[in-house]
Amino acid sequence: MKYAKTDFLLRKILGSAKKRRQRSTRRATMQVETLENRCLLATDATLGIDNFGGADGWDSQDTYPRFLADVDGDGQDDIVGFGGNRTFVSLSNGDSSFTNPQSWIDDFTVGQGWANQTSAPRFVQDVNGDDRADIIGIQPDGIFVSVSLGTEFSRAQSWSDHFGGSRDWPSQSETPRMMADVNGDGLSDILGFGANGVDVSLSRGSSFTEPARWVGNFGAADGWNDVDAFPRRLADVNGDGKQDIVGFGGRGTLVSLAQDESFSEPELWIGAFGERQGWTSQDQYPRYLADMNGDGLSDIVGFGGGGTFVSLSTGQSFDPEQNWIEDFGERQGWTSLDASYRVVDDVNGDGMSDVVGFGSQGTYIAESTGNGLKKSELWVRNFNGANGWSSQDRFPRQLADIR
Repeated sequence: MKYAKTDFLLRKILGSAKKRRQRSTRRATMQVETLENRCLLATDATLGIDNFGGADGWDSQDTYPRFLADVDGDGQDDIVGFGGNRTFVSLSNGDSSFTNPQSWIDDFTVGQGWANQTSAPRFVQDVNGDDRADIIGIQPDGIFVSVSLGTEFSRAQSWSDHFGGSRDWPSQSETPRMMADVNGDGLSDILGFGANGVDVSLSRGSSFTEPARWVGNFGAADGWNDVDAFPRRLADVNGDGKQDIVGFGGRGTLVSLAQDESFSEPELWIGAFGERQGWTSQDQYPRYLADMNGDGLSDIVGFGGGGTFVSLSTGQSFDPEQNWIEDFGERQGWTSLDASYRVVDDVNGDGMSDVVGFGSQGTYIAESTGNGLKKSELWVRNFNGANGWSSQDRFPRQLADIR
């Protein structure tokens, strides 16, 4: 039976796996599945690049993080891997394959003191507005940036003396730091969730501004002392082009809107998706922000006990949660975000985010209709536990546009 190709399916699944031999065929280390054939019996994953997997020493995403980002400005996401002593880049060829890894900078790795993402987080985002993703790393003495030159990263420069791993910013698990464009200028900024509130340093293209307290909430002093129990996310929930704070607290979901140089005081947008409503762990009951109906506003998607629940944003609050599909939840066997990874993204180009789940038999997709999710379908028999993809930390899977 033939299935028509859909032109808009630009998203790909990429995974970093261990090497193994089966029937005299070596499987891929970095495997790629292009989501072009919407058939239930999809083709096997193909070799994207023979590197960045467990057998090559990339055995933990926390210790040796790998990112997908466009570092050469061609509109295609590339692989950036922080190895033992060097940071490697494999550029997308635009045909579901990547170039051989090249060392772009001898920095930001374990060998230079960047022990893991918890104590020394690294990000790959555009901080100078040239449409090429740069490296941003946080060490005890501040924030260091290596700007992408298209063929290599520049030497690391200090952009800020703040947000480093000191008494005030001990680790990502206690005082998370994130990156997002909070003032709508197209440059990624630094946000730090400290003990007493949220501090922001705006990117000026060659440095970060001195941190300023944008809102006195969402910190440990206000009860936000556990990133798994009380996750905080950044998303544009009112459509103004600025990233807002969405916090899943004890009594529900609180929102602080990004303003000119501050966040508004937190408001309870919905009394759901919080600890008191049974959402006690981000690993067990993950919550995402994504545009599920194509209106340009980020909505809540929560994977609960009974399935997938969605609350649409009105720009001023979230609508009551609805169970959009009795699937991808704990009672359907999706017990942990690490073991049974789920992500929300637009895989068919219709402007509405869909659910992608890496389940027991393979990769399942449930497409959004704008007011519900279609029945989940098995799109590819790979990237699952039975094929060795047993942990998101050990064998990460990501979605990216690589061609």
